[in-house]
Amino acid sequence: QQQQLQQQQQQLLQQQQLQQQQQVLQQQQQLLQQQRQPVRRGEDFLALCSDREEEARAAARYPHSITLAHVYRFIVLPTMCFQFQYPFTPCVRWLSVLRHAAESAVCLAMMKIVIDQYIWVVVRDSFSITELQSIPLSVLVSHFFRQMVRLSIPNLYVWLLMFIGLFHHWCNILAEITRFGDREFYLDWWNASSFGEYWRKWNLPIHFFLHRHVNKPLLRNGVPKFFAACVVFFISALMHEYLVVVPLQLGWTGFIFFAFIGQIPLMYFTNIQFFQDNPTVGNCFFWLVFCFTGQPLGILLYWYLWGVKQGAVTELDPSRIALS
Repeated sequence: QQQQLQQQQQQLLQQQQLQQQQQVLQQQQQLLQQQRQPVRRGEDFLALCSDREEEARAAARYPHSITLAHVYRFIVLPTMCFQFQYPFTPCVRWLSVLRHAAESAVCLAMMKIVIDQYIWVVVRDSFSITELQSIPLSVLVSHFFRQMVRLSIPNLYVWLLMFIGLFHHWCNILAEITRFGDREFYLDWWNASSFGEYWRKWNLPIHFFLHRHVNKPLLRNGVPKFFAACVVFFISALMHEYLVVVPLQLGWTGFIFFAFIGQIPLMYFTNIQFFQDNPTVGNCFFWLVFCFTGQPLGILLYWYLWGVKQGAVTELDPSRIALS
C-alpha cells in the first residue's frame, strides 16, 4: 500500500510539473505573439500604442512624431508596415550575414546557369521557326504547349532559387544587419492546399501590408469580405503588371493584370469542401497549375511581345494561320 501511495504521489507530481511546463510555454507563446503583433498583424497604430508610454506619446503627436531617423530605419528594415517600435535582437551575428550572402550568391549563379542552359534555349527557339507563319492552329497550339512543358521544370527551379535568395537570404541579411527581430518572411506555402493559402503564406511582408492598409480598412467600413479580397487582388494585379511592362518598355498589355484577376475564382474553387477534406489532392492541383500553366505561358508571351518590339521576333500574322 505504501508503494502504491508513493507511486500515486509521484504520478501527481509529474502531472503537476507537466501542467506547470505547459502554462510556462503558453505564457511564452502569448508574449511572443504580443511582441510580433505590431509588425505581423499590422493593426492600427493608435490601437497598439496603449502598451508603452513612448508609443502613446508618439501617437499623440502623430504625424509630427515621425523623424528622418524613423524614415531611414523603415527603408532598410525588411518590413512594409511602419511602426515606431519594432522587436530587435541584441547584436549582429556577422557569421550569419556572411553565410546568407554566400548562399545567395550561389543561388544567383545557379539561376544564371539554368536560364542560360535551359530557359533561354527554349524561348529563343519557340518563335524562330518560319513555318509558324502559315501552319494550322492545332499545330501552333501543340507547339506552344510542348514549349510550355519544356519550360515548366527549369522555370520552377529558377523561381524556387529566386524565392530562396530573396525571402530567405536577402531578407535575413537585412534583418541581421539592422537587428530586426521578426524573421518570419514566409510560411510553408509549398504545402498549400488552395491558392488562397498560397497567397497568404508565400510573401508575408506584402501580405501584411495589404492586410493592414487595404483589407482591414475596407472591412472596418462595412465592405463585404469578397469585395475587399477583390480590391486587394486588383491592386496586386496592377503592381505586378507595372513591375513587368515598365522594365520591358512594353506599355500596358493587361495579360498579367487579368491573370491575377483570374486567381480570384481559382481561390474560391480550391477552397471548396472537397479540397479541404483532401488537402493532398489540393496541394497536387496547386503544383500542377503553378508549374505547367501560368509562368511558362507568361515567359513565352512576354518574350514574344518584347522580341517583336526589339525586332528579334517576326510578328505572327493571324490571317495566315489556318483554323483547320
